[in-house]
Amino acid sequence: MATAAELYGDYLAAADETDANRALGQLFSGWLMVWCKETVGRNLGCYGLRDADRTDLAAEIVAEILLAIMMRLRMSRLGTAEPVNNIRAYLAATAQNACFGRIRTRCPHHVQLQNRIRYLLRNDPRFAAWTNSAGEPLAGRGAWTSQEQHVPCPDLQRTNDPLDLVLDGLITLANGPLRVTDVVRTIAAALGISDSAGPVIDPDSLPSRERGSDQRLVERERLTGLWREVRELPQSQRVALLLNLRDPEGGGVIELLPVTGVASPAEIAQLLGMTETALAELWHDLPLEDSRIADLLRLSRQQVINLRKSARDRLGRRMQKMEGNTRAPLTSTGNRGLRASVDRLTETVFGRKGMK
Repeated sequence: MATAAELYGDYLAAADETDANRALGQLFSGWLMVWCKETVGRNLGCYGLRDADRTDLAAEIVAEILLAIMMRLRMSRLGTAEPVNNIRAYLAATAQNACFGRIRTRCPHHVQLQNRIRYLLRNDPRFAAWTNSAGEPLAGRGAWTSQEQHVPCPDLQRTNDPLDLVLDGLITLANGPLRVTDVVRTIAAALGISDSAGPVIDPDSLPSRERGSDQRLVERERLTGLWREVRELPQSQRVALLLNLRDPEGGGVIELLPVTGVASPAEIAQLLGMTETALAELWHDLPLEDSRIADLLRLSRQQVINLRKSARDRLGRRMQKMEGNTRAPLTSTGNRGLRASVDRLTETVFGRKGMK
C-alpha cells in the first residue's frame, strides 16, 4: 500500500480530477481517517468524560477535522496554499486544537491541569517535552528527546503531593517517554481532579448579571482593537510577542484568537511571516521559549526579550488611548495594557483569568 506521503504527492501531481480524487480517497480511507480517530480518541481520553459523551464528541470532532483537512489539501492542489510538509503532524496539530477548543468549557479543571503540566515540562530542568514524527506530544527526561516510541503509562496511587513531585515520580516509574495525554489522565486520577460530565454549556449563551450581551460585545471589540494594533507592529515584534504569550498555567494565549473569531490561523500565520503549515506544526508547542524564537528570528535571546517589551510598551499606549483613559491608568512600562486586554478576553469568553 502506498504511504500517505506518496498518495499526497500523487494527488498534487495528478493530471486530471479523476486521478486526483482517486488518490485523495485512498489517502483518506487508508491513512487520514485512521490517524484522525486515533488522535482524537487519545486527546479526549485525558479529560475524564463519560464513554457515551466521549464517543459522541469524538465523532463530531473527527468529521470537523477531516473536512478541514480536505479543504486544506484541495487548496494546496489549487495553489492557493502551501503544500503540507508533514501531513501526519499537521493532522495531529489540527486535532489537538479542535479537541482543546471543544473541551475547554466542559472540563475546565482538566484543561487547567494540562496547562500546568505543559508548563512544568517546558520550564523545569528535570523534565522535557517533544513531539515525535507521528505528531504525538511526548514527555520525559531531556536525554530521551530523540526517542520516537512511548511506553505504557503506569498507574499512580491517590496523593496530595505537589504537582512537580507527582510528575517526577510518574516519569521515574515509567522510565521512558510518555504521551502527554496519558500523563494528564493519570495525574488527574491521582490528584482526584474531575469535572462534571453534564451537557456542554456555552457561557456566552447564558444571561448573567456579571456578563451581559452588551459587555461581551465590548470585550470582543476590545480584542478586535488590540488585534488591529498588533497588526501595526513591526514583524519581529509581532513574532516575539505572539509566539510567547502565555497564561498563568503556561498555556498559550494565541489560540484564543481563532477560537473567538478575531483572526483565523491563516491570518495569524501571515502576520508572523510564515506559512499556515509551518504555524500548524508549531501550534501545539506554543508558547515558545525565547531561545527558540531567537532561532526563528536569527537574533539573540535578549534581543527577543527587548522586542517583546517594545511591543508591549507600544500596545499599552495605543490601548490606553483607544479606551480613552476610562479605566485605571496603565503602568509606565505599558505591559498591563496588553495583559489586561487579554485578561478581559479570557475572563469574558472562557470564565477564567488570562495573563498575570
